Amino acid sequence: MRPHLISGTKNGPALLKPRTVTAALGALQGVSNVTADLPTGQVTVISASPLPVGQVAATVRKAGYELIPLRS
Repeated sequence: MRPHLISGTKNGPALLKPRTVTAALGALQGVSNVTADLPTGQVTVISASPLPVGQVAATVRKAGYELIPLRS
């Protein structure tokens, strides 16, 4: 999966709570590891197979954040 940024719904990455996001994304089927970088808001998800971006975005949204795809 490409790297993505996660932004807090009110005040941007400064409010990112990595445990909330990593727990939500880690519960997705096939996910083996999730890391969140608080200062940058970047989240990395490692999974057995590619995850649909829509599924990841919906999971992040349910955790109270917004997924922002990074341009490559």
